[in-house]
Amino acid sequence: MKNLLTIPIILFANFCIKAYGLEVDQTCNTEISGIIEDTLNINIRPDTGNVISSACKAYPDIPDLMIATYFRDEPDKKGNPVQDQKRYEILLVNLHSKAITSHFSQVIEEDAAIGIHENSLWIDTAPYRLSNQLRAFGILKHIGVNSSHCAEGRENDYLDLFTSDGAKLHKVLADFPLSFRLTKLDSSCEIVGEKEAHRSIRIGKKQANGYHDLIISTRVSPSKKTAYTQTLHYNGAQYETTVSEKKWLDWWWKH
Repeated sequence: MKNLLTIPIILFANFCIKAYGLEVDQTCNTEISGIIEDTLNINIRPDTGNVISSACKAYPDIPDLMIATYFRDEPDKKGNPVQDQKRYEILLVNLHSKAITSHFSQVIEEDAAIGIHENSLWIDTAPYRLSNQLRAFGILKHIGVNSSHCAEGRENDYLDLFTSDGAKLHKVLADFPLSFRLTKLDSSCEIVGEKEAHRSIRIGKKQANGYHDLIISTRVSPSKKTAYTQTLHYNGAQYETTVSEKKWLDWWWKH
């Protein structure tokens, strides 16, 4: 399983810090794969593993700690894969003690717009410093698929941000799409207009509930000159991502 993605996204945090490691192979090595297999009985090795997609990368600023993430089939009570369900997991693995120190797990439903494949995951360790004492890391999920013929839009490159608190990983930003394609259709579902857009993120100066705001800039291709800016505030559990759809669409087609 070759885990290399080409994603036309630049993430910004603080002073225009690019997404870290998009050009680096994030294949899980033998050591970390062995720890996970011994602990969870899950083989994430790229050649013989039973996962669909996986990625591993060193945790920033903490020696001997690794981030591992993977998608695998969700089994039923008899151990058979459940149709259109995949298990999404993130682990922090201590290489010194050979132990899993933190674990997040969630089921993702596949449908007409979401599909899991072997190049679906990437670990983003850009410095998302949400407070003076707290740095988050990101998991980028490249799982958007082309929708039906009459669909008017498509999202992809969903970003999750996680913070670590002992054995728990908290998802503070959930399923935030960083790339879009929007189309205008006539009455027979023929495309009469199409645009793409990509988002970047920087850390704001203001705070809500102890975490810095996230400033989101969206630019439409091909011009990329004018950005649609929105601010995400932390509500004590997650960053709120609700936007005005009408305002957003009106801006989109003007640029």
